[in-house]
Amino acid sequence: MTAVDGHLIGGTVRRAAPGALLAVHAPDGALLGHIARATRADTDDALATARGAQAGWASLAPRDRGEAVAAFAEALEARADRVAARLVEAGA
Repeated sequence: MTAVDGHLIGGTVRRAAPGALLAVHAPDGALLGHIARATRADTDDALATARGAQAGWASLAPRDRGEAVAAFAEALEARADRVAARLVEAGA
């Protein structure tokens, strides 16, 4: 069972308020874990952060954006076994 007790907003983890975790269940009803419930402030801050980052991303040359996406893909591939295990654990 896993627990995600916060949100990553602007590079900082914002912890959920006490009692603000939501249970996540598999189709068979088994408890998979818990996730943080976002507040209105969390959502507003995440959107503002994304909007603030968009101009910088858009100003990058297409090649630079492609390299950033490729670097992310490489990082994900390096963790493929862990990601796959989590997906299996979650019943995905």
